[in-house]
Amino acid sequence: MFQVLLTFSVALVASAQICCVPKQWEGVQGNVMAISQPNTVEPTIVSTSYLMSYDATNQRVATIKSVSSGNFTSTNGVILDYANGIQYTVEGPRCTKTTLGPFIESCIPSDAHNDGATYYGAFSPLNVTAYSYVKSGFQVYSTVTTDTCAPVQEVLFGEFGGTRYMQSLGYSNITPGIKDPMVFMPPTFCDDVPLIKANLPGMPMA
Repeated sequence: MFQVLLTFSVALVASAQICCVPKQWEGVQGNVMAISQPNTVEPTIVSTSYLMSYDATNQRVATIKSVSSGNFTSTNGVILDYANGIQYTVEGPRCTKTTLGPFIESCIPSDAHNDGATYYGAFSPLNVTAYSYVKSGFQVYSTVTTDTCAPVQEVLFGEFGGTRYMQSLGYSNITPGIKDPMVFMPPTFCDDVPLIKANLPGMPMA
């Protein structure tokens, strides 16, 4: 599930797994990240909200991202077209196209520890299962629905390049399927924008 550090998570796996998120879904991801750099007293707190459309069947993801950090706020749209290897970032009338790595489905890896099952709610409980595992040096705690492996919440922490990170993600308003496939279509003014080569890894979404 991440872009900044690992935006868009649940897990990075290519082969064996316990379960994978549904092939097609839409919803909201709330994301709070604390970034602590060397020789700094206070961490930087970045809050991000994503309206997400996830389509593993056609290897594409579309998001509308709102970011806030201190007095700074911004909103942009991102389309991850893995099938064609292009990421579109749209902010107002501006479009940027960068190369994109291969699609990696968002899954709970096979070596994850089952931390137990519980439920949310009272009269119509939502049954969930919690897992923990280490991935790329980060400790990850993920909770998914027991029956469909839909993402519910996730916490991860670790260090990368001397900078420490802690990230908390929550998912809400999840609905199955894609209501409008046009969310994956970039605006026409992106057509003539040059493609920038970038070493972007394949990022899953959960």
